[in-house]
Amino acid sequence: MSRAEDLFNRCYYINELTNEEILELEKEVEDFFQSDEPEEDKEKLGEHMENFDMICSAIREGGLENRVPIKSTEPKKRMTFELEIPKFLLKK
Repeated sequence: MSRAEDLFNRCYYINELTNEEILELEKEVEDFFQSDEPEEDKEKLGEHMENFDMICSAIREGGLENRVPIKSTEPKKRMTFELEIPKFLLKK
């Protein structure tokens, strides 16, 4: 899994992170975009960052200071940028 997909997965499960962890993740995402990672990966990750950016802004502005992380009891599914073909379509 690429670094972009790893960051995407961490952003996807943002509800499980504290505000401090979210702001640390924001720094990692910023560092990723400033790095020499492939432009294609940057574009793919960038397509999914709008909600994440809005949450980070709300935290910095104090709008989510009483937010409590929600820990899921279900196993986390790893998300990928690639389209997954359902197994039943692969059988023939």
